[in-house]
Amino acid sequence: MKTLFNARIFSNKGILFSLLSGLVFLVVFEIGLNQIPNNYYENRDDGIITLSHAKNLADFGSISVNPSGERVEGFSSPAQFVLYYFIYKISGISYQTYNKYQTIIFTFLLGFLFMRFFKTKYILGIIFSIFSAVILVLDTSFIEWHGSGMENAISHFLFLLTIFLLYKMFSERKIYYLFSFFIFFASISRIESMYYVAPILFVFSIFWLKNMKNYKGVCFSLLVFVLWIIFFLFRYIYFNEFFPNTAFAHGISILERLKSHILFSPGIYSHTFEQMKLIFIRHHGYLAFISLLGFVFTKKSKEWAFLFLILISFIFLIYVYPVFFGESILDRTRTSSQMAILTVTLISMTIFQMKKKKQLFYGILIFFPLSILSANIYAVKPYNLAWPTDYFLSIREELLDLQIKHDLFRPTVCNTDLGAISWHKDFNIVDLGRLGSPILSRLKGQKSIANYLFDFAAPDFIEIHDSWSCLHSYLFEDERFTKMYEPYREQRTKWLVENCQESVLAKTGIWIRKDIKIDSNSRERQLINKLKENLSISIIENEVEARLEEQNVLSSLYIVRAVYRFLPELIEKGYLKELKKLFLNTKTSLYDLAVLQCRNNSRWHKNILSFLNEYNHKDMNRQFQETGMLKIKDIIFKKGFYDDEVFTKGKAALYNIDYQFKPKDEYFVIHTLGLRPAFLRTYEALRLIVKLDNTEIPFSHTDGLSYFFKVPKEMRQINSIEIFSSTFVPKKYKMNQDIRKLGIDIQSIEIKSE
Repeated sequence: MKTLFNARIFSNKGILFSLLSGLVFLVVFEIGLNQIPNNYYENRDDGIITLSHAKNLADFGSISVNPSGERVEGFSSPAQFVLYYFIYKISGISYQTYNKYQTIIFTFLLGFLFMRFFKTKYILGIIFSIFSAVILVLDTSFIEWHGSGMENAISHFLFLLTIFLLYKMFSERKIYYLFSFFIFFASISRIESMYYVAPILFVFSIFWLKNMKNYKGVCFSLLVFVLWIIFFLFRYIYFNEFFPNTAFAHGISILERLKSHILFSPGIYSHTFEQMKLIFIRHHGYLAFISLLGFVFTKKSKEWAFLFLILISFIFLIYVYPVFFGESILDRTRTSSQMAILTVTLISMTIFQMKKKKQLFYGILIFFPLSILSANIYAVKPYNLAWPTDYFLSIREELLDLQIKHDLFRPTVCNTDLGAISWHKDFNIVDLGRLGSPILSRLKGQKSIANYLFDFAAPDFIEIHDSWSCLHSYLFEDERFTKMYEPYREQRTKWLVENCQESVLAKTGIWIRKDIKIDSNSRERQLINKLKENLSISIIENEVEARLEEQNVLSSLYIVRAVYRFLPELIEKGYLKELKKLFLNTKTSLYDLAVLQCRNNSRWHKNILSFLNEYNHKDMNRQFQETGMLKIKDIIFKKGFYDDEVFTKGKAALYNIDYQFKPKDEYFVIHTLGLRPAFLRTYEALRLIVKLDNTEIPFSHTDGLSYFFKVPKEMRQINSIEIFSSTFVPKKYKMNQDIRKLGIDIQSIEIKSE
């Protein structure tokens, strides 16, 4: 049998028609995108986060978002990171220009590659190219994300390329080991993409072994896997984590999700199926059913059977993606958009493989209109994808004005939108959105976050708005906020008035730290001025020595903050070794040294977290001992709570507590928010059990939304607290669509006197 990929396909005519197919995709995609407002899809801020990391590596030598360079993997698309790094390193290209050409080039390559599936049937190939491009444009999610500047366009091409290269090798019965690098890049188009690639390689290996009677296919697959392992080992060595910071920031855990499935968590199957159904419909998954019908009339060959199987397998893996990874964060259909290109390839190849010309003609006549009609039926109107950059760039201009006005060198900005602002490298960013901060993504408890932001990081500027202001309203309620910061502008916006009534202090605005203003006489401002004039190690040494005898634990933190803003320049001067010696004896040396080594020590964030957890824990226990009150969201060491830190899962534990009972202490009180249905709030319905240090204590009485338990007279201290309660599912009682099994909703606990 003739192979589908003989020398003729590489003839001038074959290349010419492939180029023409690429142009077809370009033209049709451009027409489709022109029907959508540019601000709906162009330059999404989350996509620029990846480019910001790559730019930082090129400009400052570390994978980070900050010029001062603490290592962080706040992105999920390594292939795009690598690609932009090399392009930026060579050309210095802006993210706007890169995003534009990424869309153009990968659209063209997609069309070029698509044509290669059709042997020497050039005219038919062009017909199928036009048909497929039209179908793809009718998928609003596909076309918008393809043009968004995020990694989708790269993934679309690399996944189709993986299918093509495996098909080519199997058809020619020849292994091209160079192809392993392209398939490896497909496996890192997103951090989890090996989920797709590994099963496809497994199918390839089995087919090869069965038909070729040798292990070359297996060896090829193992080579891809080895490259992937090397890549992940490098990531672990560099970041000291197997999972990217995005997983911690978004609370993504495959193991926890699988556990929920295994334990039949209420509603998880219906919710997952709803997500699967949406993906299947939105990205033309129904074309796979049309292909299954058409397969009956196709010419049967091992090559076609292999291609059909890997396409169907890939589509199925995309379909069940939510089972393992849950719902996509930005858009429910974003991370599955590759299904669209694979389904149009499947339906096109199914029609193309019809046995006779007559069947091929009728296949085109029937399936083309049927596919386009169904795509139109399920099409959705263009919609605004998440977070364009225009607003953030206006914020950047305000921050730059503040920087100039107060004559600050490399200010630190605390904000919630990382991409465009961090790409320009004007500032060091403390990312309250958590993607770019391995500290904030792992800190537990609102008080812990507030302690870190106010006592340690102490950003020069804070910018926060609307929904983020409401989410982090505890910052406005902290007395340190008004003590340390003054507004550059602030407003209680209409959105906050309508949607954040529980926190009247939350505002939209920009605030500047008083201690770093140009007219401030603070030690920190004076040190910054000195270092701007003369970046000398002796100035830092004198400042450190002057603070060593002070009793305040936090007395020298302003020094390491000042050093951090000049860190790239100090390292370039070769001062790092001397700096480490200077900070060995400070009261916060573990924290200080971690900050200084954040560019070259993979454990820097773990050292900081170790210090902060101890600091916050002592602060929490001190507060508990003084006031007898602890808010659940302030407690660091706890388990059995959902991410909202309000509802338990029916069994919750607080541990590493250090409370010494006072003579008049009589009650242990659980204060709730009253979020359960009224008939489920009674003590009997709750079935509450409280254990202090493994000793169950008796229930006393209820007062409003609070539950009182009697503390035994012989009990002297508390180290651990366990709280057991009944659970309910809100959706079952038609409260909302929440499908979690919720225990008691706890606002705080209190030790109350007589």
